[in-house]
Amino acid sequence: MRHGADLDSLDGKQEQQRFNCWHCGSELVWGGDHDLDDYTQDYDIVSNFQCMNCETFVEVYHKCQ
Repeated sequence: MRHGADLDSLDGKQEQQRFNCWHCGSELVWGGDHDLDDYTQDYDIVSNFQCMNCETFVEVYHKCQ
């Protein structure tokens, strides 16, 4: 599992992308990434985000390459 500090140290060239809640427009807060290697062959990472305004919870799946 990766944590928030790891986003800053990916390669120094990547910028952290910001996402807004599509329900209320507030910025989503990144909660963490989880490896999916033991669960599926289609996706390798799931990232979770939460809106602190309306409590929407979002999971983003990264497809294996």
